Amino acid sequence: MNSKRLSGKILAPILGKPMLLHQIERIRRAKKIEQLVVATSNHSDDDALARMCDQNGIQCFRGSLDDVLDRFYQAALPLKPEHVVRLTGDCPLTDSDLIDEVIQAHLDTGADFTNNALEPTFPDGLDVEVIRFEVLAQAWKEAKLTSEREHVTSFIEARPQRFKSHSFKNKVDLSAMRWTVDEPEDLVFVTKVYEALYRAKPDFNRSDVLELLEREPALAKINQRFARNEGLMISKRKEWFAARYKNSTLLLERAQKTIPLGSQTFSKSRTQYPQGVSPFFIKRGQGCRVWDVDGNEYVDFVNSLAAVTLGHGDADVTRAVKAQLEDGVIFTLSHPLEMEVAEKIVEMVPCAEMVRF
Repeated sequence: MNSKRLSGKILAPILGKPMLLHQIERIRRAKKIEQLVVATSNHSDDDALARMCDQNGIQCFRGSLDDVLDRFYQAALPLKPEHVVRLTGDCPLTDSDLIDEVIQAHLDTGADFTNNALEPTFPDGLDVEVIRFEVLAQAWKEAKLTSEREHVTSFIEARPQRFKSHSFKNKVDLSAMRWTVDEPEDLVFVTKVYEALYRAKPDFNRSDVLELLEREPALAKINQRFARNEGLMISKRKEWFAARYKNSTLLLERAQKTIPLGSQTFSKSRTQYPQGVSPFFIKRGQGCRVWDVDGNEYVDFVNSLAAVTLGHGDADVTRAVKAQLEDGVIFTLSHPLEMEVAEKIVEMVPCAEMVRF
């Protein structure tokens, strides 16, 4: 119920009935699913969902809000299944025939994990995952990353050398179509599909939706601007960023307690540069390249403080500075070292460039 992008979406009414009830009605037509369980969280926001399940005779399990892998595993554990089918609760156009097809392919291939979205060819919102319960148990026991706990099958997908995966594909690539509900526009699209099809044919299938969109192509444009699997991409991006800038982030937190923005000048503030491709704190430099405190390497296109002409770690300047350190470095009047650096610049830069410099 507390979806960040569309709060309360699973109980949003479509033709007077909660969206999730429509989806469950469609799932129950699948012939190869023996038992259905709604696995929701124990957060108070999901009390209304649990009540709806109880009122409609739907088995409901409540577990962790954020550790969805644990919730999914614990929901299935008492049933001792050999295989588990995972269907996310924001897909009210799910297709029972497709569910049966993916399950059958999973059994025929002897796969550990079968998915029709590993290599997307179906519309987003028709995703079906089938997992051997033994494999799910291994993922539950070993998965550590936040994205692996939040997105149930990420641990399995990332280890194709360990788990036998089967990708179930459509004959025609329809992956650009969006039939899931994550954004307000998605709900508008799905509602219009139900308004057009449900009253005349409550058991309409994906072929009926495709025929509708062929007759009314403007419908597909309602939610066309959103990316597929955006939530998963956001989770993985956060993990990547945290790993890339682990030491930098700790140092920045320390610096911000003393210095606004963590930098002594605004021109060197991290707010001036694109996040994820520029350093917070530079540790060393050589030529046009610099390395931050996490060891990430960059080409310095900023070229500040004479790096444009000399580069970082110029041998002559380094030698002169080392020599000067022995004689003191803080003087009120000009010093021969300044002349030596100036001569070096003149030597390296053509006259025409020097005038502009």
